[in-house]
Amino acid sequence: MRLFRTVSLFACFTAAFAFAQGTRTWEQSKFEDLTKGTANGVAIRSVGALELAPTFKMLYTTPSTYLWSIASDGSGALYAAAGAPARVYRITPDGQSTTIFEPSELQVQALVVDKMERYTPARPPTGRFTRSNTTPRAHLRRQPKKAKIGSIPRGHPLSISIRRRSTYGISSSTIPAIFL
Repeated sequence: MRLFRTVSLFACFTAAFAFAQGTRTWEQSKFEDLTKGTANGVAIRSVGALELAPTFKMLYTTPSTYLWSIASDGSGALYAAAGAPARVYRITPDGQSTTIFEPSELQVQALVVDKMERYTPARPPTGRFTRSNTTPRAHLRRQPKKAKIGSIPRGHPLSISIRRRSTYGISSSTIPAIFL
């Protein structure tokens, strides 16, 4: 009986090695070859080179359902324009968040921060955009003053940028145009 068990175990191990495969090599030199696979932790350049992909870590999760725009200031803080509920959040590099703007509209769709850390949110459906006249640090102590800058016709601002000092460029989703 003992001999039968030993022979059976030997046969099982021998059969496992008989079906094992050896090492195979192949060469991929074209971008198309590399894109057929799944890239985990690596980035594929258009010339076919591989490099380590950037890593991301979650900094903050908002109570709002949507994030529409993100801007940053000189101190490294991020400003997030959100919707449902409409808010502008200021998020410090260590992940601490403060709500700095709560409009009556449903969302803040676009956002820009100038060199003086004044933020300008644009919001649909009114198309209004209003610049804060105080920095977020001052806002934490008191309600910020706001200067109404203007609005675009037929609402829904998609992006906003500062061209020169107080000249704003705004794009719209309802009509294919840029407003200055």
